[in-house]
Amino acid sequence: ASRINWDGAFSMNGVAPGRYILRARSDDSVEPQFAVQSITVADTDLTNLTVILAPAAAVSGTVSFETSQGQQVPDPASVRVGAPLVDSVDLGPNPVARVERTGTFTLNGLQAGPHLFRPQGNPRGWVLKAVTLNGRDVTDSPVELRAGQTLTGLSVVFTDRLTEVNG
Repeated sequence: ASRINWDGAFSMNGVAPGRYILRARSDDSVEPQFAVQSITVADTDLTNLTVILAPAAAVSGTVSFETSQGQQVPDPASVRVGAPLVDSVDLGPNPVARVERTGTFTLNGLQAGPHLFRPQGNPRGWVLKAVTLNGRDVTDSPVELRAGQTLTGLSVVFTDRLTEVNG
């Protein structure tokens, strides 16, 4: 890990020769920017390396509730939606979206790479039924986000139909 100087310069000492993935994140803007770059370090110093930051990705969608037992539907604003990065290192805080009372949300500030979409704060008596992206089930499948991409059509669905697990 290394801090970047105000002029963009950075250095890392004592890096052993080998192949690495360099990850960078900006902290000087409202929306973070990210870089992921492969580098090879040899027996000599690697100088004048240029790392170009790219805009974060965003995802928008809806949260809904399917009731089979006539239960009152909870306020969608009690739910948060996160998108943990899979198979990579998170740079900085993992953003979480607050769901509006209308059930809509927008999750900003996501770095490129494979993400799983997960609700946080399941309302009492409700379980996650499915997470879909434009009709395709992605509950357990990572979605690859590209830098600057805005995905729409994510749907997080809860159900009150609790199934018993028999041991």
